Amino acid sequence: MSEAAAAAEQLRQVYEGPAWHGPSLRELLDGVDAALAAAVPAGAAHSIQQLVGHVAVWEEVCRRRLGGEVVEHPPAHEDFPRIADDETAWRDLLERLEAGNRRLREAIASLPESRLQEIVPGNEYTVGVLIRGVAFHSVYHGGQVALLKRMLSAPGAPRL
Repeated sequence: MSEAAAAAEQLRQVYEGPAWHGPSLRELLDGVDAALAAAVPAGAAHSIQQLVGHVAVWEEVCRRRLGGEVVEHPPAHEDFPRIADDETAWRDLLERLEAGNRRLREAIASLPESRLQEIVPGNEYTVGVLIRGVAFHSVYHGGQVALLKRMLSAPGAPRL
């Protein structure tokens, strides 16, 4: 298996499972409704839905960068986007995450090995670093989702 194909498979496992580190992002999001996704526990910086939006935004940024586009860091309101606090908007965000993850995996899997050492346009790191980093990024924020879900699901958990 090529390094690009292996990276695409790793990203699939991080998103869909089975993941070696614990629950995949999709598994963590099972049973999360719009109200739980929008809640911010006292002291937390973001909600579950903002973290999901953030992962979706950065998977799209990575896919575009793989395509050779110079993509700047998104502004704060796009980086951790807020959506309407309703089930339709939440389902739409989950669908955006799934479709974006699938498109990114397809883009990664189709990379020739020779591209992995190329510098990403507008950046100082290689394509190989980018494709490994996007999986690490999803694992990191998946851990935050797991913590928020646990905090918000505790009896009497305070919410903002």
